[in-house]
Order: sequence, then structure tokens, then C-alpha cells
Amino acid sequence: MKFLVNDGKYFTNAILNCTLKGKFFTSGGVKNKSLGDYVYLELKENQLLIYNADDTMALEQTMFVEGLEDGNATVEASKLLQYLKKFGDNFTITMKDVIRITGGGKTASMGIVVNHPYYDMITVFKSRVNDYNFSQELKDYPAWSDRLSFETKITINSDTFIEAVSACEIVGTGIYKMDYGEDFSISSTDDFAGFNSICDTLTNEGEEATVEFTSPIHRFFEKKSVMSILFNDDSPILFLAGDRKLFKAPFITMLR
Repeated sequence: MKFLVNDGKYFTNAILNCTLKGKFFTSGGVKNKSLGDYVYLELKENQLLIYNADDTMALEQTMFVEGLEDGNATVEASKLLQYLKKFGDNFTITMKDVIRITGGGKTASMGIVVNHPYYDMITVFKSRVNDYNFSQELKDYPAWSDRLSFETKITINSDTFIEAVSACEIVGTGIYKMDYGEDFSISSTDDFAGFNSICDTLTNEGEEATVEFTSPIHRFFEKKSVMSILFNDDSPILFLAGDRKLFKAPFITMLR
């Protein structure tokens, strides 16, 4: 795989974004961590797709580069980001036996990771998510699987979603509830605390539904954009924006 980057800052931010750092719910309480330090890159002509996943979530961010040779590779994000700090906006990346970065008279190299630890999750995700776009109508989405078809779609300004989940982080549970009925709300509650935001939406389609999720998903999405959220009662959730997509398993209350 080989490609030319013309916006080093955007590429750097995309790699960092796909590690998804923030406050995660764990069995030991809410902790600052990341989704994972390994990202999977796939180049198709001039389209670079960046993936990451664990056993409950998978995500994809897309950017455009000057593609020179299609291919794929898994990289250690933290190490790559250290090298990228030494390069400007324009550089070439070659990923074969090693990763080589060249530009501005500089050359850096680092090892390639043999495989992403959640490669199987990424494979299933990317085989299905290509049929989903944030601007489609609910009726035009195919079934996600034999057991899952989305019956509710909320389209919302990303700022509204980001601000609502950020406010709910104050409660400290790391668990967030989305409820679509008369209104669309995002909330978080504890025994003696809580925060609830009634969110303005752009469009609403489908059935009333409620679902809970964990993880700092709001940190993956860009402000000043539009995103769609597909879900059912206690179902997996699919978040869609122009250049990024995220699939998340629900948090089931009985497991607390």
C-alpha cells in the first residue's frame, strides 16, 4: 500500500480520532482509556478507510489521499503519531514489510503489526456498513443481519449530540440512554444524580425506542456536521455521519 498525504494535520487527527480516547465504563468504574492502540488502514484508489474495534464496537473514518498502490495494513497508532509530528502537510507513506514515511527530505520507518486484535469484528462491520449512508431514508436501509433491522432513525446536528452526551458525563456512570418517543432525549442517571437533555432533531422516522450505550462515542464525531442514529429497543446502534460510521452494542441494564 502506498499513498500521498496532502493534509498531514487531518491525517494525524484521523488516526488519533480512531483510537477513541475518553471516559469508558468498566467493571471497576469509569476510567480514562482508549478503544485500542491498533488501527487498520485500507486504501482503495484515492479513498483511505481507517478502522478500529473491540468486542462491542467498530468504527470507520474515511479520508481522501492520492492513492499510488492499493492495499491494507495494521499500525500501532501511538508510534505512528510520534513520527507524524516530525513531518509537515505533504508526505508519502508506503506500507509493505515496514511502514516508511518520506517527505521534506526526511525518512522514517517503523514496523507493521501482523493483525488487528479485533480483525474479525472489523471484517463483519466493513462488509455491512458500506450499504449505509447518513442521508438515506429509513425504508431504504437493508437489514443489518438476519436478526437485526433498524426501525428508528434520528437525524441530528452533531453539536447537539456531542453536547448532550458531554453533559451526561458529569453524572459519572459512563452509561447513556437515548429515548425516542414524544421527544428525543439523551440522559444518564445514578442513585442520587442525573442529567437529561431534550434534543432538537432535524428528522425523526420510525418506532418509539429506548436504548442504553457506554463509551465516549461523542468524541468520535466532528462538530458542525449532521449525523444519523439508527436503533431499536435495546438493540445495537449505528451512528452515521458524512465521513465516519460507528456500530455499538447496547448496554443491557440487567448486567449492571
